[in-house]
Amino acid sequence: MTTLRRPFLLIAAPALAALLTLSACAAPGGAAGSPTTQGATAGGAQVPGGTEARAASGAAAAILAAAGLSGLGSAPAEAVVETLEAIPVSERPAGLAASVTSDAVQLTGADGAQASLPLERFYLSVAPFTSTTHECTFHAPVGCKGELADTEASFTITDAGTGEVLFSGTRRTASNGFAGFWLPSDRTVTVVVQARGKRGSVTTGTGAGDPTCLTTLRLS
Repeated sequence: MTTLRRPFLLIAAPALAALLTLSACAAPGGAAGSPTTQGATAGGAQVPGGTEARAASGAAAAILAAAGLSGLGSAPAEAVVETLEAIPVSERPAGLAASVTSDAVQLTGADGAQASLPLERFYLSVAPFTSTTHECTFHAPVGCKGELADTEASFTITDAGTGEVLFSGTRRTASNGFAGFWLPSDRTVTVVVQARGKRGSVTTGTGAGDPTCLTTLRLS
């Protein structure tokens, strides 16, 4: 079993830097601070109350509309993440950046406008690989790219402490090479993946500040 410790995997430093640039994944500290989760509801996800709630919701809707995604303006934050994850790499909206932290999805528009929509569940996006990967902490659904795009794989996610199975089944990675899972917060979980006749596993966490972007799971 491999424990998540951010190793340098098969990539020389210059190549890794290039991959980080191309993938647009968020490194530690790369995402804006997470907002509090108490207050009114906007688009199905909690944001700070009163005027701030309306401002956050309106800012997110404007950013998404400018990127051609006006239909997401009133969607729950979870749906925003899932929709962005599913966009084919060749159709990614220009100028839109998104980063998923342990408790929020951060949006940045082409004009620099920003909005943050809190998440009620932990989102872990997994990019299994066989030979090429990149370092990543906070997943960028319209930025990151994994090696195994559109690949059918078997995923099993269990609570490492209790053995509870949180997910077990077959999924196909998206065009970006990732498969995303909504998990309970504040757990230590083991992710096992089997694909193309190979297998790999990694143990990680779903607490505050834990990575939402799992790119260290090598299949061998």
